[in-house]
Amino acid sequence: TVSIKSPIDGMVSAVFRFQGEKIVANANVPIVTVSAIQPTRIIGYVRKPFSEVPKQGDIVTIRRPSFKREHGQGVVLEVSGQLEQITPTLVPVQPGVKIEMGLPFAVSVPADMALIPGEPVELIVAAKK
Repeated sequence: TVSIKSPIDGMVSAVFRFQGEKIVANANVPIVTVSAIQPTRIIGYVRKPFSEVPKQGDIVTIRRPSFKREHGQGVVLEVSGQLEQITPTLVPVQPGVKIEMGLPFAVSVPADMALIPGEPVELIVAAKK
């Protein structure tokens, strides 16, 4: 028996192995998924065609699509160097398009916004002031 420690706080939301199952060392297979209790950042995507690519330090307005239209401001923390597949639940389905690609970027979470991890929000990027 080996004790496994998570590098983050959260709760186990999925278990991929069974009790007593042997796991090969360095097999690079998931054992569990640990979901955060508090969000630490927001991942946004810029879809093609790019009008403008966000840069580190840019100000981002974050809007929660709710009845109150709650909003706050965050900052672009980093921008990826490559396109990645956008999670299908985040983009509307387009006929003939199976995979939507986008440039991911990370945004800080405002302290006054009580967001739920995984909750979709609207991001509006403004150039750095």
